[in-house]
Amino acid sequence: MKTKNIIFSVVLIVFGLSSCDDMDFLIRKDESLALINDSIKTEEHLKLLMRGAYQSLSGNNVMGGTMYVATDNLADDAGYSGATFEWVQVRDHTMNFFNPIGRTAWQNSYSTINYANQAAFSDISDQIIGDGGTELKADAAFIRALCHFHLVRLFAKPYAAETKTAPGVVIRTRGFTTLSQVAEGIAPRSTVDEVYEQVITDLKYADSSLPASRTIMDGMGTPDAAKAILAKVYFYKGDMANVIEYASKVVNDNSRYDLDADMMAKFARASTPGTTSKEVIFMHVSRDVSTDPWGGVRGSYNPSSGTAQYYPSADLLAAYNKDKDSRFELFYKEDSKIQGGWQTKKFDYPNMDAIVIAYNELILYYAEALASENQLQEAVKWLNKVESRAYGSPQTAVSAGKEAIISAVQKERRLELALQGERIYELKRIKSASIRGDAWDSSKLLFQIPDSEQNGNPNIVVN
Repeated sequence: MKTKNIIFSVVLIVFGLSSCDDMDFLIRKDESLALINDSIKTEEHLKLLMRGAYQSLSGNNVMGGTMYVATDNLADDAGYSGATFEWVQVRDHTMNFFNPIGRTAWQNSYSTINYANQAAFSDISDQIIGDGGTELKADAAFIRALCHFHLVRLFAKPYAAETKTAPGVVIRTRGFTTLSQVAEGIAPRSTVDEVYEQVITDLKYADSSLPASRTIMDGMGTPDAAKAILAKVYFYKGDMANVIEYASKVVNDNSRYDLDADMMAKFARASTPGTTSKEVIFMHVSRDVSTDPWGGVRGSYNPSSGTAQYYPSADLLAAYNKDKDSRFELFYKEDSKIQGGWQTKKFDYPNMDAIVIAYNELILYYAEALASENQLQEAVKWLNKVESRAYGSPQTAVSAGKEAIISAVQKERRLELALQGERIYELKRIKSASIRGDAWDSSKLLFQIPDSEQNGNPNIVVN
């Protein structure tokens, strides 16, 4: 049956939530891996299902960390010294549809989308909440926006005039609850532009409808998180006016967010008693050593794990001014056990929150957008905040001119977000002629849509 394999990509596999005692009402239907319609009866059940969607969102190959290691190995910020099949493919830009990293990212992201859609946009939720359930619908919009954005960046070409009509990913806005719905819901890839528009639509709805009373420690979407991620999406779309509009609503509210004096506080918070951070805007919270959403990235780079074969590249280390930049000593240390002789200390903690977006990242999008729109004085003000923390004093003046200011912002973004998975997308955005030998729009830099989707979806176009 053609639909059999695609089920594993798009249908909620409920048994993954069975560790939660209060989710015993969820039942798995073996022949379809779909929900039994009468297993969810109340809005509270839907809310529990949405909690499961957030739990799934924090998974390793969604927002949890392992994919950050992969994308930095695709780019020029990280290296790999091992010989494991899937990681050699990443290092060599030869990923195929058997690659477990890409396969898991695709399947887990669409499973997460389906969790969220089942709880808010499905036949079952329609019966329970009808036209109500605004909070559930806002959570679903927030989660699927993050997942669709994650997928389109991994499996499709970057947003640009030349590529925006190229195949993006499949947009899924309804939850599958039966096998027949899976078969009916098979769809082709939307264009890159269409995926971005869906992400933007969902984030705007989340911004207007998520509860403002939530805090970052809830680990759920907030209006501020939606605005910050909207600014990021617009940044990678090249729409700088909207970056300014949405980022300004968050960065100018210093009662909630600011740069931490201690640059390591946001990484250390979960495992270091007494450590607090005002820098994180949205994260998956680690409550104790048994909940470690950044375990994948931490285990990859930390030699104490006994398995670390990943390391900061010589190119990345050379980008820092080792004598002036306090980040270098904070982020890295020499280690003869690691190829290249250095390891990162960013992830050297027993358990860590998975940081999805933080204030330092947002103000650097904001600064570049301002400079691009010729608001140089304001751009330098925000750039100087990052520079002052890193170097002890501002490094860039308005007199440097627009291009030099933009270049300085881009440099600081690389150094601030090093080994957090963003480098490959920046190189694509600026249309780098060579990303370790391949051009910014090369299909070699894309993960391949797995055979589980190809076999069950005759409409799919492969990379």
